[in-house]
Amino acid sequence: MINDNNLWIFKSALSVKDCNKIIKLGNSKKKKKAVVGKGEKTILNKKQRISNVSFLTDKWLYGIIDNFVTTANKNANWNAEISWHEEIQFTTYTKNSHYDWHMDQFTRPYGEDSHENYRGKIRKLSCVINLSNSKDYEGGDFFIENLNGTMKREILRITDFKEQGSVIVFPSYLFHKVSPIKKGKRYSLVNWTIGNPWR
Repeated sequence: MINDNNLWIFKSALSVKDCNKIIKLGNSKKKKKAVVGKGEKTILNKKQRISNVSFLTDKWLYGIIDNFVTTANKNANWNAEISWHEEIQFTTYTKNSHYDWHMDQFTRPYGEDSHENYRGKIRKLSCVINLSNSKDYEGGDFFIENLNGTMKREILRITDFKEQGSVIVFPSYLFHKVSPIKKGKRYSLVNWTIGNPWR
């Protein structure tokens, strides 16, 4: 599914078995409260974001994510120059958890004090995987701002993404949000692919 080439969705791309395997792995890691900001300039801002996160670096997970990102990058004709994946974020949303409007790409490239894989680069493509069965939670909808070439702001509620194992890939400069969870628990994976700034 494509919307004006601003996003690419793989509906129910991961099996229930794989989703449960990832959830078990994510839950085995130490979690911390999600923050907003960049590098050392991060803060806890409950008005903007409430969730718990842990980070995964398993090679097989990178393989899965890279396949989705590479396919979307080609099929959506973004042709983004990408060179590296950041750590994989495992996110847990419970009642009242949310992430208000934000974009993943920072306004400036990572500086010289960053890890060598980051220096002079930015987040180019974001990948989000819904690991939960939609029957296990209420709310937690994914919204994204669609840049359709007009001055009118179009907000899309991505209903296809509610299906367990669904994957969405989009340019990291697009604003998006997760609405508050009303009931239950929602798990997701998030990864950012970085590269040289857009030309």
